[in-house]
Amino acid sequence: MREAIRSVLARDPKPCEDARVRTPDWGPDLPERVFWPGQQTMGSSEATPDALPEVQAAAEEGFELAPDAPMWCFLPAVWPYRDRAWVRDRATRYMTVVCGGQPSRRLPWAAQDYADVEQDTNQLLMECGLSPRPAGRLWLLRPPQAFATMHAVVGFMLAGARDAGLPIMASRDLVVHVTNQLDRLG
Repeated sequence: MREAIRSVLARDPKPCEDARVRTPDWGPDLPERVFWPGQQTMGSSEATPDALPEVQAAAEEGFELAPDAPMWCFLPAVWPYRDRAWVRDRATRYMTVVCGGQPSRRLPWAAQDYADVEQDTNQLLMECGLSPRPAGRLWLLRPPQAFATMHAVVGFMLAGARDAGLPIMASRDLVVHVTNQLDRLG
């Protein structure tokens, strides 16, 4: 696999920093993708994002949930248009609470928890030079052909960022680097 990736990247001899960068966007005209019959009429669910039927159906078409680590919050905005989709976020997030030696409990997030995470993510996106992401979406990304999983893509991007001497954190430079790498992978 690594040889196939090197072959694709070797076609463009320019280093990433010199490449022309397309403008990241959240696909304002990108409609919700229907992967599962009835998904658009379903209400909120107690399921976690990966357990939603529409996310599982998307996996059958090669899509995976976008990484939820803050460092990669920009990925859906730079991902090739044909290989990204979104579904309405009707999932529930949970936290584990441990108090004074009692058995741990799994509790759903409160509305404020969701708001805090969204605010923090949008602040980080603005620091990266991007507009806030549309709220209420689960982003689904299909890995480039040279990769079997999103985990492999993220690992490749992370190694490339290290090789380029970039700080390993969400930043304008990382956005440019990843955008160029995705464009070169085609």
